[in-house]
Amino acid sequence: MIDLVTYCCPKDAHKLHAPGALEALVRSHGCAFSRVLVVQQDCRGLDLPPFTQPCVVLETEEYPGIRGEFGIPDSDPLGDEMAPRGTKYCWQNHCQCQLVGLKEARTEHVAFCDCDVVIEGAWRGSWVEEGVRILKARPEVLMVSPGHGQPGYDCDVVSQIAFVCERDRMRGIDLDLPGKAGAFDFVFEGRVQRYVRARGLKRHLLGPQWGVIHHYEW
Repeated sequence: MIDLVTYCCPKDAHKLHAPGALEALVRSHGCAFSRVLVVQQDCRGLDLPPFTQPCVVLETEEYPGIRGEFGIPDSDPLGDEMAPRGTKYCWQNHCQCQLVGLKEARTEHVAFCDCDVVIEGAWRGSWVEEGVRILKARPEVLMVSPGHGQPGYDCDVVSQIAFVCERDRMRGIDLDLPGKAGAFDFVFEGRVQRYVRARGLKRHLLGPQWGVIHHYEW
């Protein structure tokens, strides 16, 4: 079984809580997930209708030390300069939800996706299940993602939009490697990308037979 983690912040929480939205997201992955975890970032106090999709709601306010648990210092003057609070890519906000999901996931493999993403057009089956098969067969692959319609291939470019990984392996990577030179290097996907490149690992993107990412970009 596989847990699914998605996340929302105040700007998109109402859209994810809209009738049928979470159900459509979950259904699009074509996988019978063990649990659906919804990480809500700074959403306390919002007037949100309850989800009709069975899920576990996790609030980031309950995890004030989550970055430190994964080896990321909460204080980083360079990060505050390049990706400061109050901006769209505030590094603290973009290096939080995935860590909560990794902490709370219970299954050997975990799928992650942004809340404004669905997978469309699959005809071979679930991209998540195919991703797990690849992870088990190819130790040089750290994560597997659906693509945008191109043939499947390996790369060292990391995106958080949608991916599946081995939980304990991802929990154990070094997320504070040196070499942070821009805002992207401080967010979760940038930190994982530096690790992938430093260790000679790969992210595998699946071909269109496993579905194509449709990103609403709320």
